[in-house]
Amino acid sequence: MCLGTGSPELKKAYPEEIDLYFDNVCGKHLEAAIDNMKTFGRIVLCSIISQYDVVMPPSSAGPSNLSLAIPNRLRLQRFIVRDHYDMLNEFHHSTKWVSEGKIK
Repeated sequence: MCLGTGSPELKKAYPEEIDLYFDNVCGKHLEAAIDNMKTFGRIVLCSIISQYDVVMPPSSAGPSNLSLAIPNRLRLQRFIVRDHYDMLNEFHHSTKWVSEGKIK
């Protein structure tokens, strides 16, 4: 179930909707993902690159469609690399999953 109108590009690439989204950007990228998430989808929040050069963020900073997380029962989990340095070697093996097409 997708309550938002969604991004046409994401709809075309993922017509079945997104189950898991890893976000490094925030901003419009995150909003497009939220609009295209499956019910019970998961979003990993790692960074806010789109906000790095913002001198004064607007008082309404954040995805404008975050309210969709509730009816779609989305799970948003923050992730900071330094919390997981103990898994760094395992992570380097994940590049194989990308080349095998297991991770898109």
